[in-house]
Amino acid sequence: RALASGMLSARSLCARQLQHGRPLLTPSVSSARSLCAWQSQHGRALLAPFVPSPALVVNAALDMLQLMTADVFLDLGCGDGRVVEAALRRGVGRAVGVELSLELALAARKRVRAALRSRSAASAEILQADFCAAECASVLHSASALYIFLSPAGARFASDLSAPRAPALRKIVSCDFPLLDDPRWRLEESRRVMDLELFMYARSNSH
Repeated sequence: RALASGMLSARSLCARQLQHGRPLLTPSVSSARSLCAWQSQHGRALLAPFVPSPALVVNAALDMLQLMTADVFLDLGCGDGRVVEAALRRGVGRAVGVELSLELALAARKRVRAALRSRSAASAEILQADFCAAECASVLHSASALYIFLSPAGARFASDLSAPRAPALRKIVSCDFPLLDDPRWRLEESRRVMDLELFMYARSNSH
């Protein structure tokens, strides 16, 4: 669906925070105010503010990843699970989403259960967790394809997914924010879909 202006403001806020190195308060925008409140409480930047991925963007991202049955698909900051659901309906063998919000994680589990009814051979999991936490290490370790729609700080986290942490990871699609320049990841394709930019990276053969 169309993105709400408040959500876009929150995303812009994240970009400005990365640029200025500090939280920026914009009390006139409720979503940005909520974002700043979370960051103040936890003492760090929010990596994945909830901005739903429109269906056109989801389809384009999964086209770019070219998922196969053997893939383990991972969505960090999966929100209501729409991308995990779409990956399952496309035939991926295993799909995992990680979501910090309990409310969103419950909604994602409902979506995934519905998708699995027609995919008896597939498996899926929604973890309600901080994807930077140790409990998500095994998920990162097994993933072969990754989708992220994060803040700039979240994209920086994904840029650092080196072979020891994510040895099976071969492809990343990042929505709206490119990864940092890093020899471990090679930009293979970018697409403009609606008002969003998709960046598809492959692991460099030398890393």
